[in-house]
Amino acid sequence: MIRSLQYVALTIPDMQEGARFYDAMGLEKHVDGEHLVYRCAGRVQDQLRLVPGEKKGIAWVTWGTRADEIDKLAAALDKAGVPMAPSPAAIESNGLWFRDPDGILVNIIVADPAPQTRPAVELNNPGTPYARLARRGAPNRHIDTRPRKLGHILKFSTDINRDAKFYTEVLGMKLSDRIGEELALFLRCGGDSDHHTLAMATSEAPGLHHMSWEMGNIDQVRMRAEHLLKTGYRDGWGLGRHMNRPGFTGGQNSRRIAHYGTDTKEEDLEAVFP
Repeated sequence: MIRSLQYVALTIPDMQEGARFYDAMGLEKHVDGEHLVYRCAGRVQDQLRLVPGEKKGIAWVTWGTRADEIDKLAAALDKAGVPMAPSPAAIESNGLWFRDPDGILVNIIVADPAPQTRPAVELNNPGTPYARLARRGAPNRHIDTRPRKLGHILKFSTDINRDAKFYTEVLGMKLSDRIGEELALFLRCGGDSDHHTLAMATSEAPGLHHMSWEMGNIDQVRMRAEHLLKTGYRDGWGLGRHMNRPGFTGGQNSRRIAHYGTDTKEEDLEAVFP
């Protein structure tokens, strides 16, 4: 089964503008031919790849599985009648390549999620020693606000129930939650504690709605958002509009949204997040 989200590849018509946005996000960049590849500081794992293309969209999504499960996934895909696809040009033909029911290119490789080596952010949680006396209350403006990992991807789908059946029955993901029968649903990887790593929202065409980047706490979310606004990007919506785990005060689900490189339409946002 799918065990982890490794990275997302996006087609970008303006690579310079794409680089400007993700540089401002605080990600670490390296060049791979014509592609730009991004990682989170402290995490030895590619999280995002920007690929030149005529329009913004999902080029492919790479997932990780275990060595003893890759052949089982290949057999499950063959049984479901899913043909293998060639890997994109300039990309090593590693693992399994195929298209999901919406036509999105999917890649599964043998890989574990890389750990985050930067120190965890100290949180005032129940049962955790946290001294508050004689201590500055407001956060220091110079704290590290770089993302810690890619948390999840939400894609538009022309049939979320068809796609959910494919990702759960063929690829082994688990259904965590849904919004109605047709609006949206949320899938997680086997053995993962995150509420979801893949979500789908109904739309007239497949595409990217958003990617979620995990931060250390709400202070980091706000400060990184302020940096993006000062850089010139538009504010999408703020904290409290999109929460998956009530009361969770940090991490992938407590964040501001700033968009670049998506197929998001305003009417789709209002339909899914009224």
